[in-house]
Amino acid sequence: MRRSNLYVDVFIVIIAVSLVIAVYSYYEVENLNSLYSVHSVYINTSGTCTGNLSTMMLFYSSSCPTCGLELSAFENVTSLFGLWSGGRFYSPYFCAYAINLTQYNQNASSVFVPANTITIFNKLSKGDVPFLTFGDHYYKIGGYYNYSKDYAEIFRYICLSINNSAPQCS
Repeated sequence: MRRSNLYVDVFIVIIAVSLVIAVYSYYEVENLNSLYSVHSVYINTSGTCTGNLSTMMLFYSSSCPTCGLELSAFENVTSLFGLWSGGRFYSPYFCAYAINLTQYNQNASSVFVPANTITIFNKLSKGDVPFLTFGDHYYKIGGYYNYSKDYAEIFRYICLSINNSAPQCS
C-alpha cells in the first residue's frame, strides 16, 4: 500500500513539473513571436527626411548573423523605388537609411545618421539588431533567415507606409 502511494506521488510530481514546463515554454514562444513580429506604433521621424516623405531605416551590425541578409533585402527592395548612391538613398516616395551601428559606435562622425534616429533605435529596439522602421507606423526587431521572406515583408511594409502611392506597389 505504501509503495503504491509513493508511485502515485511521484506520478503527480512528474505531471506537475511537466505542466509547469509546458506553460513556461508556451509563454516564452509567445514572447519571442511578439518580439520578432512587425509592431504598429507612432514613431516620431521628424527631422529625418525633407519634403514630408516617409522614412525607412535599417539599423544593423557587422557582427550580426542575419544583418547581411536583411541589409541586402532592404537595399534591393528600396532600389525599386529610388537609387542608392554613395551610401545615400534618393527617391520621390520616401527616404531610406541603412545605419551600421558597429561603425557608428567606433566612430560616430564616419557614419551619416539623421537627427533623432539613434533615439528611435534606443527607444524601440531593446538594443537588438537588425532593427527596421517603416515610416512612422511600423517597426520590426530581428531578421527572417530567408531572403525571399525578408524581401516580401520589407516590400509589403514600405508600400503600407507610403499608402501604396508608388506604382511599384500595385
